[in-house]
Amino acid sequence: MYYRFAMTQHTFNLSERLIRVVTGWNVNPKDTVEDILREGVDVNLVHGLCLPLHCACSVGNPSIVELLLDYGAEVNAIDGFGRSAMHCAAEKSVECLEVLVAHGGEVDIMDANRNRPLHWAAYRNKAKSVRFLLDHGAVVNEPDMFDNTPLHWATMKSSLEAIRVLLDFGAEVNAKNDRGSTPILKSAHMFTSGLSTRREWEVLSLLLKAAGHVQLCDEDGELPENIFQDAELMKILFPVCRSPRSLKQLCRYGIRRSVGEGYLHKLILELPLPDSMHRYILLLTDE
Repeated sequence: MYYRFAMTQHTFNLSERLIRVVTGWNVNPKDTVEDILREGVDVNLVHGLCLPLHCACSVGNPSIVELLLDYGAEVNAIDGFGRSAMHCAAEKSVECLEVLVAHGGEVDIMDANRNRPLHWAAYRNKAKSVRFLLDHGAVVNEPDMFDNTPLHWATMKSSLEAIRVLLDFGAEVNAKNDRGSTPILKSAHMFTSGLSTRREWEVLSLLLKAAGHVQLCDEDGELPENIFQDAELMKILFPVCRSPRSLKQLCRYGIRRSVGEGYLHKLILELPLPDSMHRYILLLTDE
């Protein structure tokens, strides 16, 4: 009985030491990750709610991620929070994502709330991680449990650089979540919070540029009250909602949709069109 208790305590202590060293909270400055691994720690033991691999990704340390995987860490394991290491890495470090994927990490793995790594990378404005995930097969318009796409998530935080990458891969600006809200409407709501900056204007302008017909009005043709009360926002949205877009704008939207999901810069440039038209379709110019 005592032996069993002692072994359990030893295992717990090793696991705690590993988590502390990985996250930089180690009490003993002589402890290293490799030393603890050599002592035989179980790298797949959940300590509290945490797994060592997830912690290494959360602090953005690709060398420790590589080391843990070499010692048998399960690359697609789910921790006590219902998340994979891919989700943790997507928020923090593209280098960690690269290591995980090289060891079999699933780019579209779901967490307990059906969120994908791409949702989190977009939300945190990790443009390089967004590009890496999309280059490796992530689905650009994959919805979460509330039908929010990665573009919805990016818009919630005005993640401008991530939004540009998502649009470059064919993200749908008119996608609706389970409440009927589009990324454009979410962007518009940012202004009603009173916290809008130049960045929010840039996000909204970019989304409007990428859209064809913009539908923000209700069944009676009225804008939401909180938007209607914002004079600056009304100057932009009222003409867009009440007037049809130009044929040129509608064609741009139609062409972007027709080529499907993928890296649009490559797909559009293959079309037999003048360079000026290529640039217009790719949202690089207004004319």
